[in-house]
Amino acid sequence: MPNKNASPLSITIDARLINNSGIGRYIKNLVPLVINHFHDLNFNILIDSKNCISYNNPSFHRSGVNLINCTSSLYTLYEQIETFKSIPKKTDLFWSPHYVTPIFYSKKMLVTIHDACHLALPEAFSGISKRIYAQLMYKVATSKAVKVITDSNFSKSELIKFTNVNPDIVEVIYLGVETTVRSTLAEPKKVNPSPYVVFLGNVKPNKNLVRLLKAFDSLIKTIPHRLLIIGKKDGFICNDPEVFSYAERLGERVEFTGFVSDEELKKILYNSEGLIFPSIYEGFGLPPLEAMACNCPVAASSAASIPEICVDAAIYFDPYSIDDMADKIYQLVTKPELSKSLVEKGAKRVETFSWIDCANKTCQIIENLLIAI
Repeated sequence: MPNKNASPLSITIDARLINNSGIGRYIKNLVPLVINHFHDLNFNILIDSKNCISYNNPSFHRSGVNLINCTSSLYTLYEQIETFKSIPKKTDLFWSPHYVTPIFYSKKMLVTIHDACHLALPEAFSGISKRIYAQLMYKVATSKAVKVITDSNFSKSELIKFTNVNPDIVEVIYLGVETTVRSTLAEPKKVNPSPYVVFLGNVKPNKNLVRLLKAFDSLIKTIPHRLLIIGKKDGFICNDPEVFSYAERLGERVEFTGFVSDEELKKILYNSEGLIFPSIYEGFGLPPLEAMACNCPVAASSAASIPEICVDAAIYFDPYSIDDMADKIYQLVTKPELSKSLVEKGAKRVETFSWIDCANKTCQIIENLLIAI
């Protein structure tokens, strides 16, 4: 670390996406731990004041932390200009917790790239301009960063496959599970007169919700369960109109909950008969672990990083097979011994993932990069 007689080194962190579901959880849980780890460093945190309530963690307001407001829209030229101008000149290390990085920045950069979804599934994201912007950002991030952090071995292999990144600079660091979800619930589980299963996550094309609805539709006369879809319905980004037609066709058997708090989520998962995670592409996949932390059994896709993260603590289905998905959902809700086994394995598996461990490994990388200055 820096000489005690020298001026403190300075890190700038882009935390503007703190309100996003996936990357936001990463920022909310990890950045405060990193700030608290380095008492002898100065931090500049790029924030969006429209999300000011999201920065209420005391770590963002301690001595040596400077909050810098950046309000430009994402994926725009102005975003690039404002972000670049907002980074203090005395910054020794810039860390972006996502693949969007300032094109014009030329000093030492650390980047976290959670997945290569925009490169692997470009057809799933509408708008040619956004696709081109995403491709450019991946290229800039992987070519300019001195170190790239990613969430899984699967994501590392995908970045190597789709970009020219040097494999030697890519470090895999698993994410953690939030303590607010992980904490033990005091109230015992009861027989639910209105049983349900849950879909949890951003409602995006790679989440494969259309096939889940079709699979659930095939079971509608066989099981009494409802399907709760936990995510922002108004943020639905999907080119397939079948999503809404299927949801409407199933009437009260499908419910979009919209946003729920961590405490509400914990109770919903705890009292659910299963989380169904049909995603065809994940760099890590937090929802299954959050379910496991709440004693909720998991049926998940066998694609991408999901088997790497969940190992034997989930029952798997082919995400492209509606019949296989329906069969695994049926097994999950009709076989108590299977459900019990998955809950027990899930409780053990989730202990593998800690934000403290994630922070310690991240801080070691940061320290190594600063020592080299």
